[in-house]
Amino acid sequence: MKQATFASLAWSNKGKVTKRERFLAEMDAVTPWARLLGLIAPHYPSEGLGRPRKDLELMLRVYFLQQWFNLSDPQAEESLYDSESMISAPSSTKNVSQERDPEMGSTKKGATWHFGMKVHIGTDKRGLTHSLSATSASVNDYTQMPELLHGEERELYGDRSYWSEEHRWLCREAGMRYRVNRRGTRARDLTPAQRRVNRSRSRIRARVEHPFNVVKRLWQFTKVRYRGIAKNANRLFVACALANLYMVRHRLMRMQGA
Repeated sequence: MKQATFASLAWSNKGKVTKRERFLAEMDAVTPWARLLGLIAPHYPSEGLGRPRKDLELMLRVYFLQQWFNLSDPQAEESLYDSESMISAPSSTKNVSQERDPEMGSTKKGATWHFGMKVHIGTDKRGLTHSLSATSASVNDYTQMPELLHGEERELYGDRSYWSEEHRWLCREAGMRYRVNRRGTRARDLTPAQRRVNRSRSRIRARVEHPFNVVKRLWQFTKVRYRGIAKNANRLFVACALANLYMVRHRLMRMQGA
């Protein structure tokens, strides 16, 4: 029997092609299923005692469905029967004992304090993510810069929270152009010339926001679902990888002749 696709799982009975169906059909066409299944299969639990395991490809498709529509496990199960029931999962920073997650932290953005975690990504100039790190919200952004490099950069862009004089000198020694937005200090504000340079750099640096636009706006991943950094980081790696596929899906489909 042929493996069911996303559309046939939940929306095959509808006469009209909806935006959701079109989106799932496009992602189904560009996702490298065989390669992914080959990587996961050696780690997938084998048959044993207890309930029979579900088909690996089916579980992977449902897992991706959860990422794209921000679904909890019960919601994903329900969505296979009734697509209209897809709603965002509730989130909480506290557990049953009403204590906040000890791995999360607080940071101030503007005049507002936020509790949780940060995700830092490195992208190319097209906005495609090649590296990612996840930290408590209290961790300074610039400390994550080394985690976001692939080692073959010729120039480096970033917003002002990633500015570091030490990094600037290290880039100069490595022959890399340091294009991170400069930030002022309490003692010395930026000059008008430095502000103009920042604006010029921001036009390129802004492309790093493209994955966030997909993950946060389109797939509604704005709040963590799990306790602890590691589990949420795993979800972020998958979400950003799928965002890469989404952003180049039309190009890939043209290459495939689809």
